[in-house]
Amino acid sequence: MALATLPAATEQDSGKPLFPADCATAFFLVTALFLLWGIANNLNDVLIRQFMKSFELQRLQAGLVQSAFYIGYFSFSVPAAMLMQRRGYKFGLVTGLLLYGTGTFLFWPAAYVGSYYLFLLALFVIASGLAFLETGANPLVAQLGDPESAVRRLNFSQAFNPIGAISGVLIGTLFIFSGVELKSAEVAKLKLSGTYNAYLHQETMRVVPPYLILGLLVLLWAFLIARTPFPAIAGARSVNDEGPRGSYRALLRYPHFLLAVLTQFCYVGAQVGTWSYFIQYVQDYTHQPERIAGYFLTGSLAGFGVGRFASSALMKRVHAGTLMGIFAAINVGLVAIGICCPGWVGLWAILLTSFFMSLMFPTIFALGIRGLGPNTKSGASLIVMAIIGGAVFTPLIAFVNQVTRSMAMAMIVPLVCYLAVGCYAFWGSKLKPRVASVWEAALGRRLPLFGHRNWIVVVDSAYPAQSNTGIETIATGTGHIEVLEKTLKAIAECEHIRAKVLIDAELKLLTEEDAPGVTAYRHGLNQLLGDLNPGELDHDQIISKLDESGRSFRILIFKSTLTIPYTSVFLELDCGYWNADAERRLRST
Repeated sequence: MALATLPAATEQDSGKPLFPADCATAFFLVTALFLLWGIANNLNDVLIRQFMKSFELQRLQAGLVQSAFYIGYFSFSVPAAMLMQRRGYKFGLVTGLLLYGTGTFLFWPAAYVGSYYLFLLALFVIASGLAFLETGANPLVAQLGDPESAVRRLNFSQAFNPIGAISGVLIGTLFIFSGVELKSAEVAKLKLSGTYNAYLHQETMRVVPPYLILGLLVLLWAFLIARTPFPAIAGARSVNDEGPRGSYRALLRYPHFLLAVLTQFCYVGAQVGTWSYFIQYVQDYTHQPERIAGYFLTGSLAGFGVGRFASSALMKRVHAGTLMGIFAAINVGLVAIGICCPGWVGLWAILLTSFFMSLMFPTIFALGIRGLGPNTKSGASLIVMAIIGGAVFTPLIAFVNQVTRSMAMAMIVPLVCYLAVGCYAFWGSKLKPRVASVWEAALGRRLPLFGHRNWIVVVDSAYPAQSNTGIETIATGTGHIEVLEKTLKAIAECEHIRAKVLIDAELKLLTEEDAPGVTAYRHGLNQLLGDLNPGELDHDQIISKLDESGRSFRILIFKSTLTIPYTSVFLELDCGYWNADAERRLRST
């Protein structure tokens, strides 16, 4: 089964259901993964502060928590995509959960021996598992339903990520932070009594129980996914069983994708860097204790969650790229306030950035993989690899803080990142591929050779495979109307053939209850075919004619991303416009 990618009109949908009823269980299980990796990601913000205390680290050293974590993402994103190409999404998700659980259990030996570097290894293993989860879950959610609602569906699922993020910070604040912050005199007193090392060990051991419980929950979820049947699209062994396979080299043709990788790199750097040092910002400029600072971070993440749900609703009416560009511009202003007005005003400004950054990751992801066709899994893995930005920008913020001795001034790093997101939203996401897609190239090769009794058919994504050797099927990864429009244009430009257009008579009988979105589809089809006077035939009659021609003549079938049945459009070609030039091309071939 081919990967469905996001159609050109995906940024704004007409309120179609998020997912079909038969995908409900799979959608629930996969959406819950967004929550689970949110917990792990944002426990790191608490760990940085806790390890600064228990291992007596500087901010730059403590920033290695995020570096080790996001290097794990970077290292395993491509292997995750390759594994899922061979074994399917479900196998990849279970593998990721097993790695995730293994990493959490490594916290106990790391705490027992008191090794900061063993903790970094455990975080690397956790992140390697999350690389599998994010590489699989993001494109899978985009496919579990109508492509027109893919961005909204992905934003909905991603809205559960901040619930996990809030849970992670709250768990860390309540169960990892002890609330004990020793002054210099108290440290000296404990050292004299010989109990300081025991205090540090006790602070280190506080991280173990939350991670062990989290590990048990993750393994339970791996068991549930392993035992639950997934829709056929989730179990596909390859990117495209019937058409061309994707490749990383082919991704170089898509500038909007390449810029999406760079933009995601910057965005994740801004998000991770801001949250990693938000507690430090609060303590530096408002002098609140660590637990109060942790509650402020929890509030910021709550704003992030509200922003996810709010932006998902707004995308019914506002173009996703435009909305993301507006939010990026607002964040540039808020971070500028945080830099220029450190203190309570700056604190609230930085806190509010979480609301406006909330839609950025899923929207960059969805816009980046749009139109990649069979290259979608490969592209998804590279966008997940861009999470390495968290490993790069977090120590960079710490370095700027160390040089300027100002955490407020260090916030200039996320400010620049938001500028990059704004540029992608308003410009980069709109760039077109440098060359024709695979299906367009195939159309260009076949048309000069086609004539009487050749057929070209545009079908929905669920159209069954054809055993007839005369029928060639290509998955386009493109919207139905767009495929049909480009095919008709190519036929019109071809000198020797014309096409008789036939549509399935069953289409007019479908209702919104039968197939949500069919009314909008029929309207778009009528606008496109109105002047061509399309004919109607019963479904069985069309299939019979197609089979008969396929025994002696070549038939070209293009599968779109549409999920509505009986929407196939049949183009019966007529060579009454044959000319000498066309004959020479045919004979030379």
